Amino acid sequence: MQLFKRLLSIVPLFILCLSSLAQERTVSGTILSSEDKSPLQGVTVTNQTTGKKTQTNNTGIYSIPVSKGTKLVFTYVGFARKELTIGDDAVYNLSLTAADQQLGDVVVTAYGIKKQTRGLGQATQSLKGEDISETQRDNWMNAITGKIAGATVNLTSGAPGASAQIVLRGFNSIGGDNSALIILDGVPLNNTVNSQHRLASDQDNRNNDYTNRAADINPDDIESVTVLKGPEAAALYGIEAGNGAIIITTKKGKVQKLKVTYDNNFRWEQITKFHEVQHVYDNGSNGAFTNTTRSFFGPKYASGTVFYNNARNFFNIGKSFKHNITLDFGKGLTAIRTSASYYNQEGIIPNTGNRKINARATLTTKVNNKINLTTTAAYYNQFNRKAFRGVGGYYLGLLTWPLDDDARRWQNIAGNRRIISKSAGVDNPAEANNPYFEVTRNKNFDITNRVTFNHNIVYTANDWLSFDY
Repeated sequence: MQLFKRLLSIVPLFILCLSSLAQERTVSGTILSSEDKSPLQGVTVTNQTTGKKTQTNNTGIYSIPVSKGTKLVFTYVGFARKELTIGDDAVYNLSLTAADQQLGDVVVTAYGIKKQTRGLGQATQSLKGEDISETQRDNWMNAITGKIAGATVNLTSGAPGASAQIVLRGFNSIGGDNSALIILDGVPLNNTVNSQHRLASDQDNRNNDYTNRAADINPDDIESVTVLKGPEAAALYGIEAGNGAIIITTKKGKVQKLKVTYDNNFRWEQITKFHEVQHVYDNGSNGAFTNTTRSFFGPKYASGTVFYNNARNFFNIGKSFKHNITLDFGKGLTAIRTSASYYNQEGIIPNTGNRKINARATLTTKVNNKINLTTTAAYYNQFNRKAFRGVGGYYLGLLTWPLDDDARRWQNIAGNRRIISKSAGVDNPAEANNPYFEVTRNKNFDITNRVTFNHNIVYTANDWLSFDY
């Protein structure tokens, strides 16, 4: 009798289980990318109730057993997670959106190939474009200072348009170039500093700074920067990458309604710390005064001598501003991104400045499931007003100018260069130039007009083989 009662108590539970199994059914659907509407293979679909999982096939199709009210979770590397609650329908199609915050999980290696960081056999570091553009530097290379381990960024000066060099693996050559190879969207970029003016006899050009060409790239156009330091860089790009490689990927258009973005920034800069100079001994040598030399080994300055802070008086308050506008739109399988920027800087050095105009247009289109085309055209214009540096430059003249003379009085009555030293009782024409005269009368500048064009064709034969031209 007791056994019969126990069996009767189990029967309702058994019927309930059968009812639950009867309500479970299989649903299916297709997962597409929201950018180009292409099917996504390998998307993981998880039934949160039962824990069962499946993945989409090469056409983006999935199928999984569910019950009404079940929550399905869709996850895919590089795309935002998505959840869906099952109703009465049998088919559930949806699109996944690329997740910007997951860019760090995927790096660009050779020829634009994207790989997961954990799957690489070499050490890499990467930066998002936002990390670079937020610094608001005119030269994006200056923005990676302190952000890449082991990277040394060498600036030629603090003047407008100053060159920058990135060294990744230390200084291996005394006379050669130790710079890392710059790769822009798969194409090597010549970033050698002053390579055309190395002749010792060409003193004027050696005392000039010609901006490195990687500085032409607008920081707001950079999507990501990947750094390869080891021998893997040379294996991918040859001996020119023996000092490492910096791979830059620029932003591309997205399939969306027209999106217009505008931003600007303004900056002021001022020198607050100067080299210390002595205020005890006057011009001369061996304790005797002479105004034909700039060596301060003469007698002590007389009591009550008025000193001038020529260094502090010389430099201006530098200012700069930048305007940047971007248009991004696309429809179907084609997307276009255009950008333009205008940058203008007045330097802390009198009569120096840097004006840059950048324009860039990128067209991406998917011809079919196997062929992708990307075309980029860019125009760069730079007008750089600069001062001589090094021997004969303004700064050495500023440091050695007598402290008891106001360097701002650089003109004589006739409006020419005022000379303060004498030779045989007459003005010494060999006197080092007054720094104000140097930057006012010895003006020099360079103008750069540059056009680049890049056409990229990718043919995807299957999920493990593609051809890039």
